[in-house]
Parts: sequence; C-alpha cells; structure tokens
Amino acid sequence: MEEIGESCFQVMPTKEVALRNAYACAALPKDKPTVGWLKAAFLEGLEDLTEVLKGAKFDPIRQSEAFKKFLELNSEE
Repeated sequence: MEEIGESCFQVMPTKEVALRNAYACAALPKDKPTVGWLKAAFLEGLEDLTEVLKGAKFDPIRQSEAFKKFLELNSEE
C-alpha cells in the first residue's frame, strides 16, 4: 500500500493525495507513515488540519506517541 501511495503522490503531489494516503496508513494502522503523509498534506496546503486531526479515521493511531506528538505540535486547540 505504501508504495502505491508514494507513486500516486509522485505523479500528483497534492494535499488530497497526501491526506488519502494518511487515511490509508492510519487504517492499517501505521502511525509514523500516517504522520509523514499528514505533514505532506499540510505542506501542500491543507488548511483545516485541526479539524482533519479530530476525524474518526485517525482513531486507530490516536493513542500512538507519534500521532500525539504531531497533534500537540499542529493542533490549534
């Protein structure tokens, strides 16, 4: 899955592709790749990161240290 996500992002490096890759990695659940894709989505212009991070799609990794740290550094609340 990760290889497909990387290939898609190389062809179309958009916030939407990065966010979908983050959702897919969270579902696996793979916390570090998820955080990496969230960073990529933000760098590509994702504006509502705080709202996105609240989504249930990230519940499988919500308690991981990597996700908690990312949330702490990037949440506006």
